[in-house]
Amino acid sequence: MSRFFLIFAALLAFFPDPHARAFCRMTVEEPMPRDGCPAPGTWLEWRRQCISYTLVDRDADESDFEEVRDAADRSFSRWTAVECDDGPLPIELAQTSDLGLCTTAEYNQRSGNANTIYFVDNWLELGLPFDAFGLTMIWHSPEDGEIFDADMQLNETQGRFTVCDDRCEPGTVDLENVITHEAGHFLGLGHSEVSDATMHSRASTGETSKRTLEADDIEGICHIYGDLDAPDCDVSDFQPDHGFSPECAGPEGALPAKNGLCSIGAPAPTPGVAGGFLLALVLVLARRRSKT
Repeated sequence: MSRFFLIFAALLAFFPDPHARAFCRMTVEEPMPRDGCPAPGTWLEWRRQCISYTLVDRDADESDFEEVRDAADRSFSRWTAVECDDGPLPIELAQTSDLGLCTTAEYNQRSGNANTIYFVDNWLELGLPFDAFGLTMIWHSPEDGEIFDADMQLNETQGRFTVCDDRCEPGTVDLENVITHEAGHFLGLGHSEVSDATMHSRASTGETSKRTLEADDIEGICHIYGDLDAPDCDVSDFQPDHGFSPECAGPEGALPAKNGLCSIGAPAPTPGVAGGFLLALVLVLARRRSKT
């Protein structure tokens, strides 16, 4: 081996690949790990560029729910405001004016759909990941990874959801912190190994830092959609597959794993530690890498 090659190899080791990345993309492989990237496979991505999402009606004061709707818009807009190398992210996301009525994650292959966001107060009874702030179900083709539908569930048993200022009151969870992270899953991103990234898998209960996208998040979303042409969206282009419907499809309409359709769960960041531990222990554990 020549001396030149040895020196060159040493330089490569000292200067890391500038294109190395820590973000992960979701794939058709299941299950999605809580740490690290999914197993190699076909990546998930939307083929449509005009995508709607729907808040499900909630038993709350009307003014409070408008605050929830505004928070969801701000969370999704952080992704659409991203600037890629060729210009703005070529994806448009819009909230439907109609509210959803279905608190079941499903995709209807025969009639109308909605990409829903809804609150769950019986989380453990449903067998959902006990330590997650939420869960987004992605319905996709197992053949080519095309996303057809996404449903976001928000876990109310981890604390009261609210829109915090710079800091949250004790026992509350910042709604935008969770939805901004879950919107990344909604668009096809997995978890990042960068500790301060929005798509990192760990979050503390009162955290608000995931509202702000970091360089790794931006690189990840541009990696998926940055090469597309800018969309020209009309109102009708935001219609979900088979049209919009706020209703549940029912057992005959929703076929989650038949006829070429699969789903994969993408947990929201886990709390720094489960409740009941001493505060000092919480502060230590909250710095560890999460398992979502």
